[in-house]
Amino acid sequence: MAEITRRKEVYKKSPADMVSAFNREIETEKEYNGRQLLELLQNADDENSEEVYIELDTERAVLSINNRGINCSSFSADGVRSLMISNLSTKLSKKYIGNKGLGFRSIISWSKHISIRSNDLKLDFSNEVVNEIFNELFSLEERAAIRKAQNLPDSVCPIPFLSVPKISDNNNQDWNTSIEIHYKVGFLSDIKKQIGELKNEILLFLNSIKTLTVIIDGECVKSINKEELSKKWDVFERKGSIPDELWDKENVEEFFDLKIALQDNLSCDIREVFAYFPTKLVVDFPFVIHGTFELNSSRNEINDSVKNRFILKELVNLIIDTAKSLTEGNISYKAIELLSYNSPNNILMELGFYDAIDEAISSLEVFPCVDGTYRKKSDVIFIDALANFVCSINQELIFENLLIPLDGTVNLSNFNLNGIVDTEKLKVLSENIDDIEDRASMIHMIYHTFKHEEKLEFLIDSSGSLISLDDEVYTPSSVDISIPDYVSIKFIHSDLFELLIKKFEIDSNEKARELQRTLRLITNIQQYQIVLV
Repeated sequence: MAEITRRKEVYKKSPADMVSAFNREIETEKEYNGRQLLELLQNADDENSEEVYIELDTERAVLSINNRGINCSSFSADGVRSLMISNLSTKLSKKYIGNKGLGFRSIISWSKHISIRSNDLKLDFSNEVVNEIFNELFSLEERAAIRKAQNLPDSVCPIPFLSVPKISDNNNQDWNTSIEIHYKVGFLSDIKKQIGELKNEILLFLNSIKTLTVIIDGECVKSINKEELSKKWDVFERKGSIPDELWDKENVEEFFDLKIALQDNLSCDIREVFAYFPTKLVVDFPFVIHGTFELNSSRNEINDSVKNRFILKELVNLIIDTAKSLTEGNISYKAIELLSYNSPNNILMELGFYDAIDEAISSLEVFPCVDGTYRKKSDVIFIDALANFVCSINQELIFENLLIPLDGTVNLSNFNLNGIVDTEKLKVLSENIDDIEDRASMIHMIYHTFKHEEKLEFLIDSSGSLISLDDEVYTPSSVDISIPDYVSIKFIHSDLFELLIKKFEIDSNEKARELQRTLRLITNIQQYQIVLV
């Protein structure tokens, strides 16, 4: 009551201060428009609420938000005073970047009448109360002069809506705080739209709220449980203090809080960056990002500021640490998938975020190799067909720095990876293959995978021995021919020949000729002709 008396005295003494506060309140309404429900949830979370219950009664045109919890704070005298005087928020003991404490004022645009029940008190805010106070403080002539100076119509009383509540006793025992908004019917569609846009994942980043229930006209339309969400999402966090040279003018220590949430299979259809709630900043990563960024007045975009540049560097560090953790256990592309993006966000690009991600991709040992280790980008070879083949025949150790076969989760085409393999290792691979079907698969793979700059020893003779490049090599003979040992003539193993015909899908009457024309690019071979032999 004393604060209301002081407010009246201030306004009576200085109508200019009163009008200035009125204009600030209107500007705040505009800035937070479209986020009213989110701001109310933020307020409930800041007061350590564990349970939030939202009910929309369209028949009565009432939206109520109720919250409670073991350590939940009710409205204090300072809290009431902060409602009455804008920019006097008491919402946090720690100052996190991005927290302004002005969001409650966003609901004024919806409201004809607001009731707050908390801590044995009931506060009522309405235009009727405002009109009554305005008429009480100023004479008819004074009211006209104030309106004329501000070009205001006679219907407007320029006193802030939340500055002069009507106070009465409250006997509500079920909830720590209940807020009841008697809304203007023209805003019903906006209220329903905001309810429909509430994402389950918002509870991942709020610090206190564990359950959120939304009721419309007696029907439960949304029920979110943080414990159930935690079974689906893993949340990784990084928090700390902002360097003191970046603090605001009041020289109060500031903190940042960053989280990323991901699922085991790294599937994610949520693209918005969260600042507790979704913004309009869209990114292309397989995880959800939350950060206490400095946002613009709409609370939908992050500002280009030194604080945000610092926080984004810390975000990259969090992503890097998370990617490193994914290299533990089974070898996979998860770390690369975590760091990969296709469509960079222009705002984040200007802030240097993607340069830091690219540097991490280049410098970290996150590229999975067939020998079961991770290596840097500069130390690996990427030939997917070769990787699939050597893994299928258990010959991985020949190509220890060869990337594992792709699994469909990443696209490596833009990574500029080395695609050249040592010829000597291909020779060792050929020497290690005993199975004829595997040999046919290897020849087919090499033909379609490598540039044909050097011929190699891939063919075997009828005894299964590897044929040297120094030998004259022919497709199989249709008759038995006895070749002296001192003559360097070899015939391809007939089973290998038949398998190669199938592999290369040769369907002509001149199979031997067609195969010879194909294989001569990668090894020595001639079509069998009795005269030549």
